[in-house]
Amino acid sequence: GVTFEEFAMAAALAEHIPALEEDVRGKINPAVLEQKKRKAMLMFFIDAEQDCTLRLEDLGSLLDAGRVVEEQKRSIIERLAQHGQSITFMEYLAYLPLFVDIHRDIVTHTFEDEKRHFDDVDETS
Repeated sequence: GVTFEEFAMAAALAEHIPALEEDVRGKINPAVLEQKKRKAMLMFFIDAEQDCTLRLEDLGSLLDAGRVVEEQKRSIIERLAQHGQSITFMEYLAYLPLFVDIHRDIVTHTFEDEKRHFDDVDETS
């Protein structure tokens, strides 16, 4: 079966795909899109609660692990806190480019301590 989040994500993508340029639309591979969705779900649900939400407190810990500078961390948490003290998978998807960048940075620079400013934050909302 399909969960509501999966349906909503597919519906949101379907709504945006017709607006894409013809040459971009032809390059969207459904199999690759499905693979990316599964990876995003895995990243989210590793830290998610039983109710399939991610507490902002836990997200803050993830941002700390990603060495996000404190002012950016506060900005991200404040934006997301407008909807409550946890986020859903759909809200997580809105920030997916940032989370993927943070994940890559953690894997690539595991032993570094210096905080990092992520450029994607101000553009993602």
